Amino acid sequence: MKRKKVFLLVLLVFAVITQQVKADFWSKLRDAFIGGNSYSSSSSSSKDENIVDGKVINPKDKREYRLIEKMNDEKAYSESLYRSFESSTSKTFYYECTINSRDFLSIIGFRTFYGYAKFPVYEIGSGVEECYEKRENEYKRKVSGRKIYLDDKLAKYIWKNEINVQKIAVYDARLNNKGYPLFSSANPRIFINDRQVSY
Repeated sequence: MKRKKVFLLVLLVFAVITQQVKADFWSKLRDAFIGGNSYSSSSSSSKDENIVDGKVINPKDKREYRLIEKMNDEKAYSESLYRSFESSTSKTFYYECTINSRDFLSIIGFRTFYGYAKFPVYEIGSGVEECYEKRENEYKRKVSGRKIYLDDKLAKYIWKNEINVQKIAVYDARLNNKGYPLFSSANPRIFINDRQVSY
């Protein structure tokens, strides 16, 4: 009887330690690959609740999640995209796109791992409906491309505030080699729904 009690006690201690080690493991993994402060609007407890068994759970819809293992590849891709903008000398005077707000917000959540990732740039195609470009001293003209790029600060600003974006525009934006613009938070002349963005 005594031996059985000891055995049960050992099992209980093992279970508690295992849970703690598991929680500690995911916490360290999150901090290493995601960045502990990347979702600043949440408390630390809610951060932990949204990192479960190798998944980042969408805090706005618990049915949706992204696998943490995908993060390194997407970060590397994002960094390569950012380098293409850094090496580009091409700029546009003005660029605007009309937006399907629901799809746009959804893809920003997906690309940013629901606000937990910290990448230099995010490629956004879904939700972008029609785009127009204006060169200095010229009329605005429709362009065939329907893709834009947002930097981390702007993407998180839209995601965390659940902004209903119907139109997004930028002046003096850098273009990549395919002619798509970067909406960078360092640029003070970004407009959402005809209002200048203020972070």
